[in-house]
Amino acid sequence: METYHARFISNSVKDYEAKVTAIINKHYSEADKKRSPDHVNSYREIMFPPAQNGRKHIILKSRLGYLLLADFEIWFERLNYTLPEFIQKILDTRTYYTHYDAEKEEHVFPGHILSYVNGILMNVLAYYILKEIGIDSKKIIEKIGRNLSGIQMSYSLREKSTKLFEESVPTPL
Repeated sequence: METYHARFISNSVKDYEAKVTAIINKHYSEADKKRSPDHVNSYREIMFPPAQNGRKHIILKSRLGYLLLADFEIWFERLNYTLPEFIQKILDTRTYYTHYDAEKEEHVFPGHILSYVNGILMNVLAYYILKEIGIDSKKIIEKIGRNLSGIQMSYSLREKSTKLFEESVPTPL
C-alpha cells in the first residue's frame, strides 16, 4: 500500500499536501469549514497528521489515512475501531512484526484479528487497482462493499461466539 501510494498518488510532501487540501475543499464548503471546523480538521489530520509536519517524506500514517478515506467514495470497514485507532493499530502491528518492537506488543491487533485486518487492507488495495484500470466506480464500490460486509459479518460472528463461549464456561472455584 505504501508503494502504491508513492507511485500512483504522491511521493512529494508538497504535492501531497496540495492533494489533501483539494480533497477537503472538494467535500467541504466554506460554510461547512466555519460551522464545524473540528470535523473538517479531523479528516485533514487523518490524511496529514501532525507527525507529518516538517518531514521531507510522506510518512506511512499519512499514506494509510489517505488510502482509507478513499476520497470519501467508500467507507472501509474498520472492525470496531475508529479510523485513527485503526490506522495506529496497523502501524503498531507492522512495527511489532517487522522490527519486533516489544513496546508495541500491547498495541497490536490480536492474532485472531489479523486475517480480518488483512482482508480489509487487501480490499483497500483492490479498490485502487480497479480504479487504476478503469473499472466503473459504481461497480467497484458494489464489489468491494460486498467483500467488506462479508469480512465485517464474519468478524462480528466470531466476536459474538467467543463472547458466548466465555460466558458459558464456568469460572474455577
